[in-house]
Amino acid sequence: MRASLLLLLALARALELPLFPLRKAPRCPTDRLSLNLFEPRYVALAERVLASDGVFAGLHCEGPHVLPRGRGPATPLVAEGGVGSVFAVDDWERDGSVVRIAARAFG
Repeated sequence: MRASLLLLLALARALELPLFPLRKAPRCPTDRLSLNLFEPRYVALAERVLASDGVFAGLHCEGPHVLPRGRGPATPLVAEGGVGSVFAVDDWERDGSVVRIAARAFG
């Protein structure tokens, strides 16, 4: 893993930043991110972000998040040289059981 990824993980732990696994990684610090969250664990994580200062970490994860035919737990894999950023929420909305978040990267 790159030093920057290790630093992001250490920062997320030290500041207790919620950490979202991302399929698409931002390419530069000014990139924007849109999340449509519907899984209960990610909705709960989003509610934690929104109840606090609106800052969270995102980590690009490789591989499938859902195993074939839904068997077994899905564990995102962090590839060597992975990419991560810290984000700030710009806007959000809740539509039933779905939470939509618009955020910008700043790290």
